[in-house]
Amino acid sequence: MKRCFECEKTEGQIEIHDHHVVPKSRGGTKTIPLCYVCHGIVHDKRAVSIKELTKAALKKKREKGFRTGTIPWGYSAGKDKRLIINPEEQHILSIVRNLRLKEIKAWKSIAESLNEQGITNRAGRNWSAQNLWIIFKDKIQEEKQ
Repeated sequence: MKRCFECEKTEGQIEIHDHHVVPKSRGGTKTIPLCYVCHGIVHDKRAVSIKELTKAALKKKREKGFRTGTIPWGYSAGKDKRLIINPEEQHILSIVRNLRLKEIKAWKSIAESLNEQGITNRAGRNWSAQNLWIIFKDKIQEEKQ
């Protein structure tokens, strides 16, 4: 039966958590049993900021090539959660790029063109000018410079 390392209450008396002595985001693997009250006290200390631990864990994931947040347009998450090129979305990106940069079409005209060709967005819906602008504005702006 688990016993809290700090107050020595048992599982029968209170909920017991496994607390990482060194945070997982910093490579820690060893745990000690703490009741939920003592565990809460440990994490309320200013030395262990949840914000800083989360930032460190996300940074570590990105360094290993894993995605964090929304998957960028033109990519998919592979089986191992790493970003891989999505050929279908890359093709749509090239169509939008050509229409926007070479033919100097408005976002509304590009949306209509994609919809007429039966090309849908990730959700399987028709494109709107706002959809296109939100997704592609930064990608196309980079190319103009």
